[in-house]
Amino acid sequence: WKSYKRMLTMQRLETLAVIPDTLATLEPEVDVQLKFPHTNVDTWIEPGEVLSSNVTSRPPALEIVEFKESTKDLYTVLIVNPDTPDVENDSFTTTLHWGLKDVELSNSDCIIDIKKLDQHPEYTLVDYLPPVPEKNLGKQRFAVWVFRQDGKLDSALAAVERENFDIRKFVAGNKLAPIGAHIWRSTWDLNTDNVRKMYGLPQGRVFSRDRL
Repeated sequence: WKSYKRMLTMQRLETLAVIPDTLATLEPEVDVQLKFPHTNVDTWIEPGEVLSSNVTSRPPALEIVEFKESTKDLYTVLIVNPDTPDVENDSFTTTLHWGLKDVELSNSDCIIDIKKLDQHPEYTLVDYLPPVPEKNLGKQRFAVWVFRQDGKLDSALAAVERENFDIRKFVAGNKLAPIGAHIWRSTWDLNTDNVRKMYGLPQGRVFSRDRL
């Protein structure tokens, strides 16, 4: 893992500027694997891959492999998009696309999937929002961060907002330790509007290179 997968993940996180655009740094302690099992291509995704809106229309499954002897630990998982356009300020903001908390995992039970989340609805902090990039916006980054908790998180977290999500403030305020990450990218495609309709989202904007 250290000689290949760890190096590959860090290379993609740094090359694609997930570090430092989301969090400042990472010393990986776990192997984070991700796939979208509802699709015909039920394979683990290599960090940095560009995925279609059809593939990412439903929540991924995660495998979080610890390399230490351990009893059950609690984990937080956040998927954030730091490339949400902020037109008024000619900038970008961060959107929280999925949030899980207090997820209990062990070396013998290291998978997070729909079956587990159905059995433990209390794990879901923020429901999954699929990538729906807007036309002509280019590729957006979807960073998957995994944190080890030092205890259960405050129940008041139910009020967490998706938009303008400050991941650094959230991590610091809840004393979360980043231990692993993953990333994929998405861009507008012919199925994006169908995904928007599936989730009752508003029609996407079409961006232009020309300033109005």
